[in-house]
Amino acid sequence: MSDQLCIDNQPSGSTQVFKIKARLNIQTVSRLKDLVITDEAYCDQPPPPPPVKQDDHLHLVFLVDTSDSFNKLDGSASSAGNVVLEKWVMPMLKKGQFHKRGAATTVTVIQFSGMGPDKNYTPGSRGLAVKGASLYHYKVEMGPVNFGGLDANGRDRKLDVLNDVDTIDGNGQLFLVLQDVAMSNFTGDLDKAAGITPGSPCKRYLVVVTDDEWDMNDLKISTEITRQGVAPVDASAKKRAIINFLKQKYTSIHLMCVRDQLTTQMDEFVRLMGQGSNNGNIFQIPRTDISNLGKGLKAVELDRSIAALKRSLAEFNLHFAQ
Repeated sequence: MSDQLCIDNQPSGSTQVFKIKARLNIQTVSRLKDLVITDEAYCDQPPPPPPVKQDDHLHLVFLVDTSDSFNKLDGSASSAGNVVLEKWVMPMLKKGQFHKRGAATTVTVIQFSGMGPDKNYTPGSRGLAVKGASLYHYKVEMGPVNFGGLDANGRDRKLDVLNDVDTIDGNGQLFLVLQDVAMSNFTGDLDKAAGITPGSPCKRYLVVVTDDEWDMNDLKISTEITRQGVAPVDASAKKRAIINFLKQKYTSIHLMCVRDQLTTQMDEFVRLMGQGSNNGNIFQIPRTDISNLGKGLKAVELDRSIAALKRSLAEFNLHFAQ
């Protein structure tokens, strides 16, 4: 046998391990232009509601003219003052949702006229014209009473006194009563009716229904005005001082002037009452609207004024049922 060489053809291999040490240095240059970031974040918990505004203590005061000139406005045997009280003030207040406010709401209704001259009247005397006699320049016919503390029946019983009020039927001492309702003894009575300390923070809202025939000759000016450094002498200066004093005490004034013709006296009064950011709710009402109110007919300008009054009171969270 010849010699043979055998080779096993099996794969072979080798393993080598390399270790590489290196330092890496990366430099970047960037520039942002018109960068807009949007964020759509979602929370499992909703955000807390905003705090509820606390209602202010509110005093609502109505002054209704029952002078001889005003009472003849409706052109019938009835008294225009009674018509306003019975056909407008009382029905509207009976629909007031006073219980829905979170604070006291006092209501006061006053008829005003005048019994003779004003020179003997002492400011703040609650309308008493002649001492020892039942003669008044104005009368508080209802209130002040906190309607927020009464149910509907209790409120209606209070308001029923406005039916068939014995009107004064005298001259027109508008400025006398305006001065009195701004004095501290009157505003203190409002606060006491609300159950708060006199002088505590509150809002006061005054509604005036009048014509344009007033009397003012020698009315004394309250010391509460003169202490402010005001010493008016003539009637015109006294009127301005009283109006300025009134506007210091009332948050808002809603003035309803029943007149058919423009007069210089009324224009000055409207201008003075309308000055200032907290006033300006001034409406001219034709006398025919008062007559229509008494007859149950539509009174366009009066209705417009009442609607504006309700919108204004809604800002104090006082609303009225339809």
